[in-house]
Amino acid sequence: FRMSASTAFALDLLRAASSHTENFVISPFSLGAALAIVHDGAKEDTKAELTRLLGKELSADEVSSLYSSLTAALTAENSAVTTSVANRFFLDKEFDLKSEYQAHVSKAYGAGVENIDFKDGAGSANHVNSFVSDSTRGMIPQLVSADAFADAVAVLINAVYFKGEWATQFNKDSTQTKTFHGVNGDREVEFMCASKLNTRYSIGNDLTVVSLPYKDPAYSLVVLMPNADFGEWRASLTAEKLQEAMENLGSGKINLELPKFKIESTTDGKDALKKCGVNRIFEDTANLSGISNKDLVVSKIVHKAVIEVSETGTKAYAGTAIMIEYQCMKIERPIPLIRFDKPFMYALVLTDAHGVYMASLFIGVKVK
Repeated sequence: FRMSASTAFALDLLRAASSHTENFVISPFSLGAALAIVHDGAKEDTKAELTRLLGKELSADEVSSLYSSLTAALTAENSAVTTSVANRFFLDKEFDLKSEYQAHVSKAYGAGVENIDFKDGAGSANHVNSFVSDSTRGMIPQLVSADAFADAVAVLINAVYFKGEWATQFNKDSTQTKTFHGVNGDREVEFMCASKLNTRYSIGNDLTVVSLPYKDPAYSLVVLMPNADFGEWRASLTAEKLQEAMENLGSGKINLELPKFKIESTTDGKDALKKCGVNRIFEDTANLSGISNKDLVVSKIVHKAVIEVSETGTKAYAGTAIMIEYQCMKIERPIPLIRFDKPFMYALVLTDAHGVYMASLFIGVKVK
């Protein structure tokens, strides 16, 4: 149940925030972890809305423990991949935080809650942006502008950074320009090619799925391409179907052609959450009395995600890699060729030791 709750939340967010004609990325884990911080200080109906969004059938305590354990898993020391999670709740300096709340979010989520002077918009923006830039290794240098703090009393900031090398890297010499059939027409893009790649995949009548593991096998990029119209498939996709598609994969050799891509998206979290049925935290009637004695309301949620997929992995960096020679030339049957040359959905997922899906760090679509 815990796992399908995070799948459902990821899909809800993707639907609420993305359009049908643009490439898109969002981090459900990152936004969920930030909301868990607010959730734990909310009361009554305000809390119930967040529990329902983050946990579906789960209780409020289960939602807290889910996000606490995910945050711990992501911030654990790891030599194979680099992850960094940054959550901070910035409140205007006139709001006193309850000390037990501050202690709880620090322990459960490693999250800071900080008072700053919102009247100094430029100073506040610089302070928040440098926090985000440090947390994402400079990948997201600017998240907020000075006007973000006008009329605001509380701004929730969350950022996540992931850098991982593929378990088996693509050979750059094999990268070729091919046609991607996007929603706005055909475009020539660079495809990474691998032959006889041993991985988990499924080729069905309706859907083709490939899972590409990183050096730490707990992380993988799952790419899903429907055979029919992408928009229709996406509209009918349920959390159960998505979870099933990601988990019911066989192992074997494939010849793979996958576009290189870099996608950046900024999402108005408030707008997206309202579409998901969360309104109370933004209204004057919000009950966030676990956080502060004064009447508090969430003014703004800004979310930015960046994902870059290349031959060496996701968000590449310099280093010595042992290349395995690949060619995209002759195809020996019966190895299937899987070419992602039309709109697809992707999710960068974390699984537990048994390969059971835990959460989507990033989810998005490439449609053009």
